[in-house]
Order: sequence, then C-alpha cells, then structure tokens
Amino acid sequence: MATFSAELGGIIQLENEISDAANNIRSGVGFPAVIWIPITQDDASWSTEYEQQCHKLSFFWLNDPQKMMRPQFTRFVKEELFQMGLGEEPIIVSLDSEKEKLLWQQQTAWTLHLLAPQSGYYYRIVKPINDWIREEKYIFLYGGNNIKWIREFLSKSREVASKTQMNFELAYFGKNKMIRGFIYKESLSYCPLYDSSAVWWFWARLRSMFLSRIQYLEMTNHLVKENNNDEILQGFKKLLSYESKNATTEGWVLLSKGSEVVVCRHGSKMLQAMNDYEIWKENIDATKSFGQALKDHHEMLSKDKHSCCTLEYLITLSKIPKNKRCPECSRCMQKFLTFTCCHGDD
Repeated sequence: MATFSAELGGIIQLENEISDAANNIRSGVGFPAVIWIPITQDDASWSTEYEQQCHKLSFFWLNDPQKMMRPQFTRFVKEELFQMGLGEEPIIVSLDSEKEKLLWQQQTAWTLHLLAPQSGYYYRIVKPINDWIREEKYIFLYGGNNIKWIREFLSKSREVASKTQMNFELAYFGKNKMIRGFIYKESLSYCPLYDSSAVWWFWARLRSMFLSRIQYLEMTNHLVKENNNDEILQGFKKLLSYESKNATTEGWVLLSKGSEVVVCRHGSKMLQAMNDYEIWKENIDATKSFGQALKDHHEMLSKDKHSCCTLEYLITLSKIPKNKRCPECSRCMQKFLTFTCCHGDD
C-alpha cells in the first residue's frame, strides 16, 4: 500500500502521469488503485475550487475531509507518516513500516536490483536490464545533459568492447527529454525511460527509496553512524545528485557486472578512464577483472579532483540535515537556498 503527498496542483499532475503510464501497461501487469485523502492546513483551506477540481479526478477521494477525519489521524499523518518531510512534490511512501524494515534487512548491498526490480510495474520498464543481469553482462547505465559527451562515451565504450571482445550493454536513464529524443532518433543506445511518465515513476521511486533507507537507519539507530558509510544510501545520493535540476555535470555512469555495482561516478572522469584503456589494459589478468581494472584507474584519476556535486532537498521538508557529506569526496557540503523554475518542462 502506498500514499502520495502533494498540493492539489501536484495531485492533478500526478493523475496525468499515472494516466499516461496506465495507457502503456501490458496485460498481466498489475497497477495500483489510488485513494486521495486530502489533508489541508486548516478548515478554510478546503474551498469550492478544491471540491470542483476533485470531481474531475479519476482517483477515489474522501469527500468533506474536515467532517470525515478525526484530528488524531491528521496529526498522525503530518507528524509521523510524513516525518521525513515530503514537501509539495508527489512521492510514494510505504505505509507498512515493519514490512519496509524487513525488506531493508534482506537488502544488505548496493546492487542493480535496487534500480531494476524483478516484479511490479517497474519490471516492465527495466525487463531488459534484468535479462542482462541474469546473463552476468557488463552493464553501463548512464545519464546527463550533454549530447557531445554522450556520443563520445558511447563511441569509446563500443571501441573498448571491440578490443576486449566483450559485449557491453548500454542504457540511458537520464531525465533530459531532448537527450532521449536524440538517442531514439539516432539509435545511440537502449533507453528504457521512453516517456515523461516512465521518467517520473523511475526517479520518484528512487527518491522514495532514498527516504525509506534514511528512515530505516533512523529506526534501527544506525543513522548517525551509517549515514556516511552505508553504501546503499551513498548509492542513492549519487544518482539523485547527478540528476538533480541544478546539477552541472555533463554526464554520469554506473557500471555493473551482473547485479554487482562496480563503480558509479561523474562522466568526465569515466570517459577519460575509457580513453586511457591502452594504459591500464595490462592490469587485467586472472586476479583482476576488466571492471576492477577500470575502477582502479578511475580512482587514480579522481583522487585529487572531483566534479561539483549537488544534492537537493525541498525547503518545505520538515527534516533538512544541518550537515551533509559529499557522496563523492566525503567533505562537508555547502548549503545554498536556490529558487528554480523549469517552465513546466521535465
């Protein structure tokens, strides 16, 4: 079971996203029913405009919430259910804390299965990724906003694949609509996030899992100790920072061998490492794999300099960390207040 937190405008946007996604669902794949329970700031917030808009929604929704809901329930939702602070963006939240805890107890490593689930709605989006995982292939997931970097990275990756006689699989997971258009038009690589709804679902799920992981560490009294050492939390931080609205990086790459994540870093140094293949290829032997040799060379290139890293939190969150360490270099990050407008574009 899941719930969504959003202002009315966000709910309408969410309905559009869900409707688009529902139109693409194949037979045999389940899809959740959505029940909206409006929780307003005060009694005056529930206006005629809200009521009129609600009648246009395809969701099930609770009519006249001030009369139907006990104050204790409203307080529980505001203080407990959304204690991580979800702001005004719609986001998926688990209502079963015990099941959530059990799932995290079973998931002890940062693996590609966290990004490519093996069941549910998301499975349809990432089915080829799961096939590559089962075949134990080298998988490059990449993203970013610079088409020049993307073309160079894909070209060099295929060149290295030819030299090593390996079959690399490449897939674009970035949010950039224009870049997705180039990839489709030029058949540059596989692009599972085929439209805005798929992009929304994938990245909303990752952000939800990021918050869920924080909640789990807090619930098990490991948050302070593990916040900067937990590889799962650090993995989510990296990906969310790479695809944040204010990110300045030209690209990013996550390399895995099957489900095992080998390295996840900014694109410029990953491209340089691939360009240097002739330098480090001699390090590949019976005890060191291609992936480990690439990772070692990349770390050598990055030990003195890192690209800027941005991690976004909405100002409306109830819990914004006072301090946050960079997922790249572990230094304390600077905190800024940023106003952002994307003019309705994804």
